[in-house]
Amino acid sequence: MTHTLHHGDCLEHLARISPVSVQAVIADPPYMIGAISVGNPKSKCGTWADMENSAFWFAHWFQQSKRILRPDGFLVVFGNWRSIDVDPRF
Repeated sequence: MTHTLHHGDCLEHLARISPVSVQAVIADPPYMIGAISVGNPKSKCGTWADMENSAFWFAHWFQQSKRILRPDGFLVVFGNWRSIDVDPRF
């Protein structure tokens, strides 16, 4: 069994992974600490800190995760009440 840990921009990494090829996606996305209404590149979340934009970001990487997961795969997401602002059921 092979395990691969990707560190970096998940949207870039997910786009390079073949469809239906991954058994698990385990993610610890930004908790939106330091989020402000217009985003702050210096915060821990960078320009995704705008809470309105973060919903689109979460939806996008959830969909990319669904694309690469095998039918028996699973998605594990660590977060808090501020970081999961979309329905994760795909």
